[in-house]
Amino acid sequence: KKFPAAKKILDGLVKNPPLPLASEDILFHIGHIQQLSGLCQQALQIYNRILKTNPKHATTLRQMAWFLISENKQETLTEEDYRSVLKYLDKALDCCPNDPRTFYVYCRSHLAMKSYNKTYTAIKKALTLDPMNPTYWFFFGVACFERNLYMKALNAYLRVVHLMPSFPNIWVNVAKLYQLYNQTEDALLAYQQAQKFSDNPQITNQISWLR
Repeated sequence: KKFPAAKKILDGLVKNPPLPLASEDILFHIGHIQQLSGLCQQALQIYNRILKTNPKHATTLRQMAWFLISENKQETLTEEDYRSVLKYLDKALDCCPNDPRTFYVYCRSHLAMKSYNKTYTAIKKALTLDPMNPTYWFFFGVACFERNLYMKALNAYLRVVHLMPSFPNIWVNVAKLYQLYNQTEDALLAYQQAQKFSDNPQITNQISWLR
């Protein structure tokens, strides 16, 4: 990862950004590089700096929400963080109402709070705007599973397989749902596909058991 080199280039563009970008757009990418490099406090300072000069910078608003979710070390968000996340996302949505990424982050925030009906609604909106995104289909499958809509979940996961066969853990999820429906042969084939992308011994154990 050539983060330092990328940051050096971006630092030189802040005062004179290439059109149609603004200085805030360049700063956002610098902040994102800092976050990806593990320098979270520096990233947060940059995001706050952007919002101080441009409170309607939708990408930064959404990233602030994602920051609270992704940097959270607990299984679920605190109520305070959850409210903050929704506040950022509501503002982002006001600025850019048709961005599927905002609805995706809504989905992840609701999922972190185990609010599965809201998760389902949010990811459905993201899919309406970007129906070819395998990540959105995966989380639509997760939302369906948590609402006991197992066939819908299976169909969603199969859509992920069609779009990106190497998507992490997707074949295991497919296999488990086939097992739920007592489709042993299909489950076995799905676990065998999973084995191509992961050396997890549990997958090997499942294959042995199904045989």
